[in-house]
Amino acid sequence: DKESGKLLPCFIAISNIKSKDMDQVRKGNERVIVPRLSDAMFFWETDKAASLASRECELDGIVFQKKLGSIGDK
Repeated sequence: DKESGKLLPCFIAISNIKSKDMDQVRKGNERVIVPRLSDAMFFWETDKAASLASRECELDGIVFQKKLGSIGDK
């Protein structure tokens, strides 16, 4: 919503099949989307709990390229 900045209760789904029961397709998409958005919210809130600077040391443990070193080295 442009005024409140909040998400609207709407979504668009694209399908490569024709269905005789579009309501069933909509309900199936809602059933899949709701948990994914819930997961995204969980990880967003978890990530916001720690500062970016506090995560810097973790970069040393992530291999960038075997011969070039870690993401931290990069």
